[in-house]
Amino acid sequence: GSSKLVQQIQEGATPDMLMTADASTMIGALEKAEELKGVSTEVIATNALVLATAHGNPADINALDDLTRQGVITALCAAEVPCGKLAHQELHGKNIVPATVTEEANVTDVSTKVATGEADAGFIYTTDAASIKMQGQDITVLELPGLERNAYPLAVTKSGSLNDAAKSFADWLAHSDQASVILTDYGFTTA
Repeated sequence: GSSKLVQQIQEGATPDMLMTADASTMIGALEKAEELKGVSTEVIATNALVLATAHGNPADINALDDLTRQGVITALCAAEVPCGKLAHQELHGKNIVPATVTEEANVTDVSTKVATGEADAGFIYTTDAASIKMQGQDITVLELPGLERNAYPLAVTKSGSLNDAAKSFADWLAHSDQASVILTDYGFTTA
C-alpha cells in the first residue's frame, strides 16, 4: 500500500520514483521523506471507488443500505490507506454502519475477500473490479456517485532525478498517448 511505500522511503529506501494511490499520502511523503523534499508531482491517472459484491451476489446487495443487514460481511481497507479513507467517508456521509466488517491492509486484500466470497461485498476501485470480472467472476458493481475520484500522483525522487531512464519512464507515463491507452484499458481515467 501507499503508506507502506512512504514508510520504506522514510526508513532509507531510495527508489527512483514513487506513485501513491492518493494525493494526501503523496503530500505527506513530500513533507516527511528527505528523498522527496522539494520534488514535484504530477497526477497520471484517477480511479473511482465502488462497492463490489461476491460472485453471483449471494447476499442480494443492491444499495449501500443492504450492508446493514444482519449476516452481511463487508470488507473495508484500513482507514489510514486511500481506499479506506474513501470508503469510511462514503459510509459516514450516508450514516451507514455495516453489520459485520472485516478490515484489510489494502485494496488487494479487499479484492481477494470479494473474489473468494469471504466477504459479501467490499469497497474496491473500478480497476480491481475489472480485474475480478476478467477472471470470469460474476460480480455486481455499485457506483458511488458524488464520491471524489482517487488521484494517482507520480514523483521522481532525488535519486531518480539522476537516472535518465527513470526520468524518461516518468515522462512516458505522464505524457504519452501509449501510456494513456494502457491506463484506460485497465480502467483508469487519465489525468
